[in-house]
Amino acid sequence: MNPNIENAKIKVIVTRPNEHKYDMELNNPKYENGVYRFESIKLPLEGRWDIMAKVTIGDKQRFFNVKADTRAKDAYEY
Repeated sequence: MNPNIENAKIKVIVTRPNEHKYDMELNNPKYENGVYRFESIKLPLEGRWDIMAKVTIGDKQRFFNVKADTRAKDAYEY
């Protein structure tokens, strides 16, 4: 296992595409057994949400964007 993986910096923002007052920022995940975990959150509204993440390992960065809808099972896209 690459030791840098244990030191990744991860920032996640959970947001509604049309209403930014509900934005939530997740920081400082716990790292255990090769998995990063954030504290659980409760979404204040049903509907569409965007989950955006920035992952930094050393001098490299990668951005991820997942679109999800709480009203439909398996409704998501990358």
